[in-house]
Amino acid sequence: MAFFYYDDGDNQKAEPNDLTIDGIRKLQAEVIMVAKKFSFAGFDCIQINMGNNFYLSRFTNPYFNQRKDKYGGNTLNRLRIVLEIIQLIKKTIGFHVSCRINIEDVRKGGLMQEESMKMAKLLAEHGAESIQITGRTISMKYDASQKHIFLDFANKLAQDIDIPVILAENLRDMETMNGILNTSNIEFMSLSKPFIAQADFLADWKENGKGTSRCKGCNNCYSKKESRCLQFDAIDD
Repeated sequence: MAFFYYDDGDNQKAEPNDLTIDGIRKLQAEVIMVAKKFSFAGFDCIQINMGNNFYLSRFTNPYFNQRKDKYGGNTLNRLRIVLEIIQLIKKTIGFHVSCRINIEDVRKGGLMQEESMKMAKLLAEHGAESIQITGRTISMKYDASQKHIFLDFANKLAQDIDIPVILAENLRDMETMNGILNTSNIEFMSLSKPFIAQADFLADWKENGKGTSRCKGCNNCYSKKESRCLQFDAIDD
């Protein structure tokens, strides 16, 4: 499946409480246009990023969104901006729509796990075809040495909805990943940083039947503009 990931656009500058209805319509139109362009280019899926600290994660978060109209207040209203995007994409393009959501917010008055679960179910009911679990500075609350801090939540969600749940975060070795696939309800996994450290690691695993990524999760590839892996620096030295 060809896959395109959408997060922030030029229109997403106003705080959720200050965005006008016209601004909401423009933002939604931008996402639809992106989906159309990438459909023409041969992609067949788009992921809408409601996770980490990107704009839509803020818009759907009660910590930031105190709007008094139909785009604020309860869970459904704060999620409405995304649900309308999904329905338009399904109606006009027929794209597979995936959504990336935070497990929780780690802010007092922010998104909690119970509401995140409710959001995921609403997304599934309104046309989303897969959900990826992520988090905003999740290490502030959870032990960073834990390998799979989203697994329990993702596994429970996968029991409760009829669409695939995608697990991410610190997936580095083939044995662990196979164990999760064989013992949980998780059907898909998402990896990005390991490809920076070792672009061909999956081919290597397939050939050898096992393996561990060189990636140590240092985040240098994320925090630096050059996306340079510290593993390469060690090799160069």
